Amino acid sequence: MKKRAGVPCDKDCFHCKFSDCIYDRLDAEDYAQSSERDKDMSRSPAQKKVAAQQRAYREKNREKVAAQKRAYYAANREKVAAQQRAYYAANREKVAAQKRAYYAANREKVAAQQRAYREKNREKVAAQKRAYYAANREQLAAQQRAYYAANREKVAAQKRAYYAANREKVAAQQRAYREANKDKRRGPRNGTNNGADSRK
Repeated sequence: MKKRAGVPCDKDCFHCKFSDCIYDRLDAEDYAQSSERDKDMSRSPAQKKVAAQQRAYREKNREKVAAQKRAYYAANREKVAAQQRAYYAANREKVAAQKRAYYAANREKVAAQQRAYREKNREKVAAQKRAYYAANREQLAAQQRAYYAANREKVAAQKRAYYAANREKVAAQQRAYREANKDKRRGPRNGTNNGADSRK
């Protein structure tokens, strides 16, 4: 899968604008979950019991464990990033399948996490989107045209539904736009030659 410059991934997997995942790395949580699943498949009953005890400990001491992880990551940032890249490169399809399965089984939880992430990183997400749009303007425009052509009725229905549910909001936005661009709509003003002057 080709990596795109300035990826504007807002971690909103349920409303992804792309046909395939463009997030080509693992979050610490993704890496931990994938690694845990791999280990669990090869554990003996006794090892699984110990693992369950460890999970219970982590659940009971969530803040303490999170602080330890943050401290370790801060002290080993490059090492951890390299491990994550290497694991993802060697297990790309497996990780993608695991993510899809996890999202399907935890849809509400993941959606809440994604909303929290976007809320906490509003400016960062907006900057990533702007950078991606600037770097991929023509490609995005072509994708939008193709999608609209293939889903003309669906898009029209969505627009009508949105307008019906947000009539006042849309009207306010339109008024604000007209107010901000009223000079442009008025056309040439005093000081600009008209057609009669240009013929003299």
